[in-house]
Amino acid sequence: MKRILIHVALWFLIPLSAWTIRAGNALGILTMRLWAEVKP
Repeated sequence: MKRILIHVALWFLIPLSAWTIRAGNALGILTMRLWAEVKP
């Protein structure tokens, strides 16, 4: 039972972490663009 739970957790966490990394990269790029536009 524990092994099944670990497998399910891995199957959920790996794509989730990949998506959070992508979202973080997108946010970083957006903030850099905004900062470049706002900065004199």
